Amino acid sequence: MTCICSQNSKICCTRYRRSPVPIQRIKGYREQPVTENCRIEAIIFYMPDKIEVCATQEDAWVRRALALLSFSLDVDLKMRTSFANLNLLLLLQHCE
Repeated sequence: MTCICSQNSKICCTRYRRSPVPIQRIKGYREQPVTENCRIEAIIFYMPDKIEVCATQEDAWVRRALALLSFSLDVDLKMRTSFANLNLLLLLQHCE
């Protein structure tokens, strides 16, 4: 990751990695907006071993990774909600 540290200790990307990273290794991400301290818009992917990768949404691999991560989070949330609803239903049946 190429970055700078600003006065408020925020780390900013200063350039992008253009080659893809293995999507299955991405643990999460955050968006970096353009600010006074951060001069470029970026997606920062969190990788194992506390590695952060700066990328741009202009690259197809980044858009694919974001879509897959979004889908994965949506499926995980739906599964957790279904499991919680099932537990609630079983609890209510037990109380009758």
